[in-house]
Amino acid sequence: MLMKWIFAAFTLLAVCPLLAQHTYVMPHFTERQGDWSTQLSLVNATGAATAVTLTAYSNDGTLLAEHEQWLAPQAGLHHSLPTLFPNLAEDRGWLQIKSSVAELAGLMTFTSLHGGGTASLPLGETPAPGLLFPLLEHHGARQSGLVLTNPGDTAAIATLRLIDPNGAVTTQTLNLAARAKWVGMLADLLPEATPARVSVAVSADQPLVGFALTFQDAVSQIFAVPATAIDNRAEHEWRQLVQQQYEACAVQTGLIAGYQVGDAAPVIAATGLADVATGVATRPDTIAEIGSVTKGFLAAALLLLQEEGRIDLDAPVATFLDGIPGGDLITTRMLLNHTSGLPEYTNTAAFVEALEAAYAGAPMWTVDETIDFALTQDVNFAPGADWSYCNTGYLMAGKIAEQVSGQTLGQLIRQRILEPLGMGDTYLGGHETLPERATPYFWMEEEQVLLDVAPVGLGWAGAAGGLVSTNQDLMRWAKGLFEGELLQPESLEQMLTAAPQSGDDGYGLGMGVGEINGVTVYSHTGQTFGGTAYLLYLPHAKAVFTMTANIGQFDQAFFDLLNLAMAPHLSDVAKNPTTQYLKNYEANLPILMR
Repeated sequence: MLMKWIFAAFTLLAVCPLLAQHTYVMPHFTERQGDWSTQLSLVNATGAATAVTLTAYSNDGTLLAEHEQWLAPQAGLHHSLPTLFPNLAEDRGWLQIKSSVAELAGLMTFTSLHGGGTASLPLGETPAPGLLFPLLEHHGARQSGLVLTNPGDTAAIATLRLIDPNGAVTTQTLNLAARAKWVGMLADLLPEATPARVSVAVSADQPLVGFALTFQDAVSQIFAVPATAIDNRAEHEWRQLVQQQYEACAVQTGLIAGYQVGDAAPVIAATGLADVATGVATRPDTIAEIGSVTKGFLAAALLLLQEEGRIDLDAPVATFLDGIPGGDLITTRMLLNHTSGLPEYTNTAAFVEALEAAYAGAPMWTVDETIDFALTQDVNFAPGADWSYCNTGYLMAGKIAEQVSGQTLGQLIRQRILEPLGMGDTYLGGHETLPERATPYFWMEEEQVLLDVAPVGLGWAGAAGGLVSTNQDLMRWAKGLFEGELLQPESLEQMLTAAPQSGDDGYGLGMGVGEINGVTVYSHTGQTFGGTAYLLYLPHAKAVFTMTANIGQFDQAFFDLLNLAMAPHLSDVAKNPTTQYLKNYEANLPILMR
């Protein structure tokens, strides 16, 4: 007999694990005598009986009460919350429900005893790291809020992106303790922008459940809509990676970085401060200086003009500009691929003095004044004889583009590139009024001081580096350029053909051309006194990677971030670290002295 009991016990232990437990979530309840009442309905629609365990948690994750009940096949329960939990200590919280059947259905209805409004929530089963709320409103007699519940036993960090109909994004970060709940009204989330109507995207490092509530005429009508679960694990992992690299930076201002592969949606993360003095956080849509990434825009504009027969890039620049040493031998193509031999101005003492004066409030050199100064310096080599990165050449090429097109540089780039590609957040400093953007900073290493260098401006940078933009606009630029939306195939081929003189530097027309582990890469860095940027495109994967920072020095952490981002698309990365292959074409900018 003893052996039979032992065998029976062993059999029971072996069978029980096969009865899977299914966990469901009711993300919210509200029960207050004389104010709110809650009714819970559960139905077991299967042919098997099931035990059901209901657990009530408070908003802060405290266990409040438990109830166990057996549901026969095809049976259900329909009870008020006080009936299920007579000793419930709090009037708001959420419910966890466990059952051995996967076909459990449920509905929770809560009613305002004053206004008469009623709303219902269905039983939820699968929390997700990404949630999407299509509409929250705050206008007239309609007020919306949302509820986020963390049903897990690990604390969660959630990022809310509130997106208005014009595409403006407001970002907020929330911390939810294990088994805790958060409730917020739209008027609290956007106190300075109400009345409002927004969509809300939530990404978190732990799975959440949630729903939106809209109240009409106080509580006479209540609408409850569960969030749509979305898989945004890639976005969350990217945000963690960007944060990790930001924390490794020697000087921390703001950092924005993103990527887009094929036709997938862009993934962009931001961290740090757009303005250190006021504590304004950097956002994924923050506009920042992109420096010499601008050069590709000018090259594309000139190629478009060549397609129309309005310029021949191989004609001497003397055709357009007077007083250029060797102007009868230098071509516009040479200006664009850095083989003109013209002198550079960025590392000269006079240019540094002009920057110092501009920082102190004096007018900074104009493009014409910068060119005039550069031409007082000695040439580097005979036209076409060698390769040397030259901002002077791009200032001149910008002047030629204006002469040929009959437009200002800002008008030309906007009409021919920005508008066709839908780039609504890109502007040319010194030519156009700039919108709110990240404050540009320069780090004084010896003094250990971070300088706001906004007074220097961008007018002097012109076609060599005067654009400001967002990561998403840079992605639109790269996808439109490299995937054939902008230039004819022959023009794009010219742009991406490296000048033989550039050797291992591999430079075409406004774009770096090279390889990493046998994979073709098109890229360009950007550096001003108040910003750095990097643009990379891998044609085999149709993948673009972008990075901007509102500080005028490159940090090794920026390169490491791009290496990690590109790694899945490169061959044999483990054996060949990519840091050494990422090129920075910028000369070391001079230290700005106070």
